[in-house]
Amino acid sequence: MIRIPIDLLVSAAQRFLKQELSENLAYHSVGHTLSVINYSRLLSQKEQLSDSDQALVCLAAAYHDTGFCVMQKANEPIGAFLLSSALHYVMTNQRIAPSIKPINSAFDLAELDESVYITKSLAMRESLIAIIDEIKEEHSENQPLMMDSTLEGFVERMTLMINSTALLKSDQGLIYRIPSESLTEVLLDADLSGLGTEAYATDFEDLISERELQTLDQQMDFALGSVALLKNHKWFTRSAYEMFHQQQEKNLSWTEAYIVCLDKKRDSFT
Repeated sequence: MIRIPIDLLVSAAQRFLKQELSENLAYHSVGHTLSVINYSRLLSQKEQLSDSDQALVCLAAAYHDTGFCVMQKANEPIGAFLLSSALHYVMTNQRIAPSIKPINSAFDLAELDESVYITKSLAMRESLIAIIDEIKEEHSENQPLMMDSTLEGFVERMTLMINSTALLKSDQGLIYRIPSESLTEVLLDADLSGLGTEAYATDFEDLISERELQTLDQQMDFALGSVALLKNHKWFTRSAYEMFHQQQEKNLSWTEAYIVCLDKKRDSFT
């Protein structure tokens, strides 16, 4: 049996993101993580998960994008490492060595400098630990989550959940994800909830800004990829389908109209 200080860990992740995330991340901001936490909680409730399972999904949600503090590509294993480091530190007062292997994601990893990847990850670990030390007294009275698990078993489970948020690409070029377990299905639905909300258009523009897609051709490629994603995306949970599917169809129509506008712009330059 282990005692997980969920409130401390989630609060530390939020403060860490506010401190370390680049202001250039228009979409993968603190606001995105807070949204994923909120939708994780809401979907968990609708799926009638136990209180402990709800807490685990929210913990994974809090750390799933912390790797963006190091780099955008292959960020998921870094987020898993940071959560693992936080867990080991608050429960054993020890620092763990990094064992971070980039996932074969939808993005090209050819230019990844593994030594920089590790060095930056270690620096972010120290920043996160400093935040934990700073705020732990504020959470000393909070009840921990009791888990019938070993620490290593729990760390492995959370690592798999966070790594499951990586976008993978099929041989046909389609984007997909593979949940590690049923709780991860809730996390993945919460993470991509923006595909089925009225915030989609704003998120779309923020991603264009974040990825610095300045030319019409770059924006067209992104829009076409978004259409393919919207057409092929399937929600893992029934609750997410019921909440998001109708708006997902509207967002698909919006994106198709956006492509028509881009075509007109390109024609005006020829």
